[in-house]
Amino acid sequence: MTPARPASILVVWALLGSGGIVAQEPPDSLRAQVPDSLVAPADSLQETADSLVMVVDTFPDFPDGVSVGYAQAVWEWDSEALMSTRALTLSELVSLAPGINLIRGGDYGSPNTVVAFGAAGGGVRLYWDGFEMWPMDSGVPDLSRVGLAGLDRVRVERRMGAIRIEIFSRQPLDPEPFTQVEVGTGDLRTNVLRGTFANPHTLGGALTVALDRLDTRGPGLEEVGSVSGVTVRYGIHKGDRGGLVAEMRSYSPKIDVEGLTGDRTRSDVVLRGRWRLGESLTLDGVYGTSSLSSPEDSEGNVEFDESRRQFGLRAGLERRRFWGTAGGRLLGGDGLPDWSAEAAVGGTWPGKIAVEAGWQQDNWDAQGASVVRASARTGSFYGLSLFGSYEDGTWGVSDVHGFHQFQALTQVLDTATTPDPTEPIDPPTLRLTERTGIRLGGSYEWRGIRVSGAWLSLEVDSLYPLGLALDRSGVTVEGGERTGYEIAALIPAPWKGLSLEGAYQTWDEDFPYMPKTTWNAALKYHDVFKETGNLELWADLGVINRDPMVIPLTETPEGEVESVLITVAKYKEWYLMIQVRIVSVRIFVRFENLATKRDNFDFPDRIQPVARSMYGIRWILFN
Repeated sequence: MTPARPASILVVWALLGSGGIVAQEPPDSLRAQVPDSLVAPADSLQETADSLVMVVDTFPDFPDGVSVGYAQAVWEWDSEALMSTRALTLSELVSLAPGINLIRGGDYGSPNTVVAFGAAGGGVRLYWDGFEMWPMDSGVPDLSRVGLAGLDRVRVERRMGAIRIEIFSRQPLDPEPFTQVEVGTGDLRTNVLRGTFANPHTLGGALTVALDRLDTRGPGLEEVGSVSGVTVRYGIHKGDRGGLVAEMRSYSPKIDVEGLTGDRTRSDVVLRGRWRLGESLTLDGVYGTSSLSSPEDSEGNVEFDESRRQFGLRAGLERRRFWGTAGGRLLGGDGLPDWSAEAAVGGTWPGKIAVEAGWQQDNWDAQGASVVRASARTGSFYGLSLFGSYEDGTWGVSDVHGFHQFQALTQVLDTATTPDPTEPIDPPTLRLTERTGIRLGGSYEWRGIRVSGAWLSLEVDSLYPLGLALDRSGVTVEGGERTGYEIAALIPAPWKGLSLEGAYQTWDEDFPYMPKTTWNAALKYHDVFKETGNLELWADLGVINRDPMVIPLTETPEGEVESVLITVAKYKEWYLMIQVRIVSVRIFVRFENLATKRDNFDFPDRIQPVARSMYGIRWILFN
């Protein structure tokens, strides 16, 4: 793949799309009258100009709920931040939040996800524009099936029981059509091509099309992998009061690696409607279908074709200091709950206190998994504020198509018996795990210095594997109690734009998928130059460190089932990212694993590239 050629195609595509503006030019009769009317009153000319102003209708916003911040353990990247980050995938982006571990099966194209607090199976909930992206062949969403093209915002809530990821599509906000292009290339024949085209005036509605392609040959040029995707979004709006939006998304990761060879395409077709009643109440409805298909299974060359559906309604209220959301979903298909529901409320008294509370319920054939949570934070008193959160309940982990095929055999890891792998079994369709989490801490800010810390307490009865192709032979591990603490800090340097940032988390003992200690630190520089603001520079030099991590795998040496805990080596990576913006064009250079550490693993035997450099451009142009 040669990036230059696809980039030129995208530019031509964007320029052709400018027809939406041409159609809005004044007719010939108006253009003829204005020059001839040399004595035309100024008011008449202003009236003509006003009549040509185009209004862009947009979907009304739905309340987000808990506000963004370290105290709330909520992080968010808007469109500007997404253009500036070093992350090339959704999983890389989410792992930038402190305390979240990235789990990759190799290089790009391989299965990947994220984990926090040891909650692997059932520990990630993913929503795209309000539509829940339920996993269809595993216990967590495979994030290799979601790209970054066409996104306006990504929001992450790191809860003690599960990570909640919400992604929002980009909609046209400017009267002119625009194109956003990202093209890059680098070592290991790694290439990235992303393009988003948005036109607010297409056949009476707003059209957005996004293309996504990321491919590599992997370590040693022997592990070919790629992710290809397309998103089409068309919306019809009634001013800014509401409207209907139809979306189609299809992503296909491919990997040609021993033990992981496969090609599974996920497609989602979604119809959404939203309407704002008055100034405070918003109603939102969604209906969609999801399908996952493949000509062959990653383990047995078996054809795979499954589909799921869901219908959801929710309401959001924002009034002065208070907000609230509530909704439910009806679902269909193996492995999904029959229905799910959730509600949350919150209030803020500026300078004093903010409180939130929430409830979540998932039901499988009359078996329920219910969770409650609450949090509070104080205002600042001489730079000091306090916060705390509590979460307790039961989470469900579905079993779909042989995922956890050894679960009924091995039970929990504290058994010494060796089951007979030839004995026929009826795998369970649902497993429940109980969790209780407490987080108490405070933040202090003085002259630009921000330091935050929290004490953590976690109690869980059992831990399930991810259920991805990486660990479908994994075992359920008995839980326990763990305590720890975490710290985050930002220290500005005397030199304008320069700062030191870092985060640290440690536990008294580890859990599977939860290393005893993780930390990261980065020296960051960001500043805008020239009076016009047309020159901007970002530079990050950082390090990511993770202690050895336990993976709950089942090995079958010589036909016998043996339950073991495998430990992957310590992970440590130095990186460098430099990006320069000149007007609307951004030029970036990205370096991975500067110290060339050779045993960096997220998963056993799935080595990451020893080193890689990439360069490219990110460009927004109005047509």
